[in-house]
Amino acid sequence: MDYADVFRIGDEQLGENYMQGLLNPMDDNQIWLAIDQQSEQVVGFAYVIVKKKQATIKSIAIRSSFQNKGFGTKLINTALSELQATVETFEVVTWERSDSQKIPIEKLLLNLGFKRSKTEVNYWFEDSLGSGYDCPSCGNPCRCNAVFFSSPSSCFAMNSGL
Repeated sequence: MDYADVFRIGDEQLGENYMQGLLNPMDDNQIWLAIDQQSEQVVGFAYVIVKKKQATIKSIAIRSSFQNKGFGTKLINTALSELQATVETFEVVTWERSDSQKIPIEKLLLNLGFKRSKTEVNYWFEDSLGSGYDCPSCGNPCRCNAVFFSSPSSCFAMNSGL
């Protein structure tokens, strides 16, 4: 896979050089791409790590001009429906922006049946210092919180209509 589109979208939405430091070829990771049918361009991605019986969406990002058009929903539904037979729980790590205290993807996750499970304060602080990426909300170091959303795979199967 050519990661150039993932890196460009990650730079725009998650912070300069964030995805370059996150992707580890040694992890059992998967990336799903959202492609706009009209323009045939990559407009988003979901980065998922599978460990034991848990799938964790570590990052999901959609280009600004394609947000609120269903691409995020399709990415999550595709990733989770393909993994639900092999995992027991799904977790999504979300970003609570330090400048607004908003979680951009919260409404979507709640609509899909996910529940808030925990919050970790300054989740990316050390990582941003070590890798040098600039958070689009607060710069470097990143002082944003991570809010985790979880759902058992059986719940997703009932709620998704797939």
